[in-house]
Amino acid sequence: MYMKKKAFEDLSVRLSRQMQRFTLEERGSMGAVMVFFFFLMILLGGIAVDVMRFETQRVAVQNTLDRATLAVANMNSALKTDDVYTTREARAQFIVADYFSKAGLPDNLAYVRLDDGMNYRVVEARADVLSHNIFMNLMNIPTLETMNTSVAQQKITDIEIMLVLDVSGSMSSNRKINNLRVAAADFIDQVKASDDENRISIGVIPYNAQVNLGDELRARYNIRDLHGVPDSNCVEIPIGNDENNIFQTLAMPTDYEMPLMTVADTENASSNEHIYFNWRTSGQATIENTAAKRWCKPDTSTEITLPTKSITKAKAGINALEASGNTSILLGMRWATALLDPSAREVYDSLIMRHVMDEDMDGRPFAYNSASSTDEDALKVIVLMTDGEHVAHSRIADGFKTGQATIRFSYRPNGAKVDSTETATIWRSAAGEWSVFFESKVLSNVCGSKPFWVPSTGSWQNHPLGLTNTGCFNPNRIVKPDDPAHIAIWQEVWASVRMDYAVRQFFARPLGANNSTNRENVYKGVRKTLYTTYADAATMNSRLASNCAAARSAGVLVYGIAFQAPKAGKDAIQSCTSTPASTYYFDVTETAKIKDAFRLIATNLSQLKLTQ
Repeated sequence: MYMKKKAFEDLSVRLSRQMQRFTLEERGSMGAVMVFFFFLMILLGGIAVDVMRFETQRVAVQNTLDRATLAVANMNSALKTDDVYTTREARAQFIVADYFSKAGLPDNLAYVRLDDGMNYRVVEARADVLSHNIFMNLMNIPTLETMNTSVAQQKITDIEIMLVLDVSGSMSSNRKINNLRVAAADFIDQVKASDDENRISIGVIPYNAQVNLGDELRARYNIRDLHGVPDSNCVEIPIGNDENNIFQTLAMPTDYEMPLMTVADTENASSNEHIYFNWRTSGQATIENTAAKRWCKPDTSTEITLPTKSITKAKAGINALEASGNTSILLGMRWATALLDPSAREVYDSLIMRHVMDEDMDGRPFAYNSASSTDEDALKVIVLMTDGEHVAHSRIADGFKTGQATIRFSYRPNGAKVDSTETATIWRSAAGEWSVFFESKVLSNVCGSKPFWVPSTGSWQNHPLGLTNTGCFNPNRIVKPDDPAHIAIWQEVWASVRMDYAVRQFFARPLGANNSTNRENVYKGVRKTLYTTYADAATMNSRLASNCAAARSAGVLVYGIAFQAPKAGKDAIQSCTSTPASTYYFDVTETAKIKDAFRLIATNLSQLKLTQ
């Protein structure tokens, strides 16, 4: 027992000493700790790598998402539909998807939603990000994922509308002008009914062969050849050439010189031979100068109704519409774009100051819808309607609109091989009787000359009607302002005599004598000088197209209505409108259906969400 006890005590002592030595031993004590912390550092670094990989992908997806939605939300970008992308939302989805495809992220896009109206566009898109972890997978976290969303919107607070309406002579048939009045008035009521904040303005531009600006608006521009006839203010916009014409732009500079159109009845007389004989008496002469047939006749019914927020004023312009004259679609469109362009603000300011335009139009026309003008963005809308097509037409040429009634022309006498040139001056007596002085009729025997043709008597004499016959023609005779005869001005001629009748009676009849061929040759020579072609139909179509393109490029929405128009008229209107044609172009084939076209446009506009 003793030996066993002694052995046990020795073993205990040895073990105790070994434990003491173990606890006091320092060699190798950090190895395990270092291994632990090294593993921890690798794990944390791996987590950072996984997170950085995830964040890099997330940022790339978010940036692509933001760029794509902003591009689609820009209302200056057209969301065109076609056979593949049949809706605007489908086109928006394609555009966003294209951004992701080009960024190398086609699988991340989840959905695209579009909500838009005439004055707003909201685009919402979502893209998913999924990153497979390398290190965090060791912690039973195999992936990192998130949903990125982006919402971009653009909203417009103000709307400016121009109704550009054909009031040419063909509109008088089949009650078209009556139906137009009803349809346009209904349009105004419908659009303004949704305008709780009074932010929609409407202007009316009636056009036929010309556009009558009205006295006040015409006075804001640099217009020459002022004829002084009230309520006749049709400006002849220079047609220009293909490279240099004012139809390519939208602004109409107030210092740009343009002639005023002559107030004249330029319709051709009948071809009956009696028009060369027996000058009609003053009472009968009215049949040879019909005010209703004068281009730009003095009548406020044809004047532009200035843009207004007032339903009453806008509808008054509609109710006054009357049908007459030819068709110049390009001129109606050109004045619409001029009065929608922000450069017209100084014109508006002047009209407001003169109390011609309402004070609540202050600040208009607003800037075009663009990123640089968000404080005053405005939706600009043109509704362009015609029942006809462009037809080449002529006008009284420059030099024969106002001022002394003198003309120099050439004609080929019957049987002659060369042209003769003649200079003639029209005189008028205080009683309103006419005489025409011809330089070629002054003979070498000056005193015995009878160079004055008197159409009312069909005779030549040595003095104009109204002046005393002194028995001798005196070319140096001084005519005083109070004398009972004077050299006429062209305004007097056009106010009294139809152009065609004046050419035959004042010039062709005396120079042609009794020779019908001579009379026609003189007639053609005078007309060629006096009357000039404005533009052919092809040029007019081209100018319209260039102006429409400029309007669309500026963000103006152009609706087109072809109201029982011929093919050329339909083509001109459809090529002018915004796209797609299914939204902006209306082909009205029945008279009563014109109201439906205006209602559809008004319904579209009435769905606007006007915002602060």
